[in-house]
Amino acid sequence: MGRMAEGTHTFLVLFKLTARGVEQFSADPKGFAEKVKSKIEEGGVKVVEYCALLGDYDGAMKIEAENEKVLAKALVKAAADGLFHTTTYTSINVDEL
Repeated sequence: MGRMAEGTHTFLVLFKLTARGVEQFSADPKGFAEKVKSKIEEGGVKVVEYCALLGDYDGAMKIEAENEKVLAKALVKAAADGLFHTTTYTSINVDEL
């Protein structure tokens, strides 16, 4: 994790599914993940990794984007259908510290 190529930043996005999101995920986990990934990538960012979690969050995504504004715009648009809520962190590679 961390800064990848010059001008590209890495972010960790944790998400919680809404009741509608749980319903759709339960019916087709792989299809749901692809739908979410596709919607987010329409915003000009790259989903590097997508995984389900046990605990306080339902899943996490490692995303590369030009900057925070580009990522925020992509996430707001993708979350507009009300399937999930996100919490986002900037990721810094420990080698860069």
